[in-house]
Amino acid sequence: MRRSLGETIFGNTDLKDAVGLDTCQHEGPSVIDHRTLARSWPLPEVFLRGCGLPDALITYLPSLLSDGATVLLVLLSYGHADKPFARRLHDMLQGRGIRCRLDEKQLLPGDDIHHRVDGRIRLWDKVLLCCSKNSLTSGWVDNEISKAFAK
Repeated sequence: MRRSLGETIFGNTDLKDAVGLDTCQHEGPSVIDHRTLARSWPLPEVFLRGCGLPDALITYLPSLLSDGATVLLVLLSYGHADKPFARRLHDMLQGRGIRCRLDEKQLLPGDDIHHRVDGRIRLWDKVLLCCSKNSLTSGWVDNEISKAFAK
């Protein structure tokens, strides 16, 4: 079976177990983001060329994606009372090259807590829990922890 691609968007996708990348037909260029490259490395050169990546980028990808060079995406989970600490931790991690998210939006009456937590957890590689009395007694944080373990 011949696979055909064109104007396909590979966003935050793990292609490690994909079959036939080296033989698929490229009808046009596709988009492959840095998270897909990091999760899927190594990928066949013929596939990368077919996606439209320039040869210079393909040449340097191995050194850019070597062990330790991939970006870890972290969600900070904290109780609202711990916001100042969480903000300092966020800034420190960002300064050290760890990409993290500090959700500073408070849950409003009527918000769907399960939908919001599911969406947040799904996007991040890791969840970092800021443990304190406030966070460990928070139903919101407890729900985030449960969803993170389920992932």
